[in-house]
Amino acid sequence: MDATISSLGSVMPPERVILVGVGLKPESASMAGSLAELERLVETAGGVVAATLSQSLTRYHPATLIGSGKMGELAEVVLARGASTVVFDREI
Repeated sequence: MDATISSLGSVMPPERVILVGVGLKPESASMAGSLAELERLVETAGGVVAATLSQSLTRYHPATLIGSGKMGELAEVVLARGASTVVFDREI
């Protein structure tokens, strides 16, 4: 993805995005399609998908949607990939 030019004329690198697919175990088969759609949306908006994570759960975590282990993994990936945005495939 190419850099964009801001309204002030400065060159801005594309936004680096982490996608997170999360669903209940019975929904896990449709997660790949949902993540592919999210990737296209990010690219259309001028972003670059830096990584994709997914988790199938028996129930959603009430505070964080994903489990604490996956939350820790997400934090590590955000730092390692230099991401500025995380997009979930669920409303949170």
